[in-house]
Amino acid sequence: RLLPTVRSRCVELRLVPLSQKLLRDQLLIRCPNAQEEELNAAIARSGGFLGQAVDALQEGRELLPQSSEFVKAFCGHDRIAMLRLLIPMEKMKREQLRPILLQWYYLLSGALSAQIGLPAQRPECRRIADTRSLNAIFSAIDAIKQAQNLIEANVGTAHICGALAVNLK
Repeated sequence: RLLPTVRSRCVELRLVPLSQKLLRDQLLIRCPNAQEEELNAAIARSGGFLGQAVDALQEGRELLPQSSEFVKAFCGHDRIAMLRLLIPMEKMKREQLRPILLQWYYLLSGALSAQIGLPAQRPECRRIADTRSLNAIFSAIDAIKQAQNLIEANVGTAHICGALAVNLK
């Protein structure tokens, strides 16, 4: 929502986006371990601004253990593995579940972007995009959004995880 305001302020201050080459060079200095596709995704999403590109690269760098398991189960179409993942999560508090679901949403959104031809934000996003259909990714995103809404409505985590078990196909 703030992007138009930020852009207008940049115009007022005469800040201009960096060229792709200069942006790539600066990103390689700041994030030397970033993979090529991650760099391309950060550059594409940054609008040419270094701060936004660095944020995109650093956002969600470390996957939570549940997220790694989610990617394996979701990519493998493995409903049993998904249930094995979700059952222990039923005992979590909503505050513990919130960052997990946020990371799953981030991964699925990145996969959706990769599915439509943008560079993948991370290898896991590429893996999801390569193994799941556009409809499956959309359905999973809807399931995660619904679960996030249930968290905000103070619904119990057992109910939320049950809904995810049904809706994540």
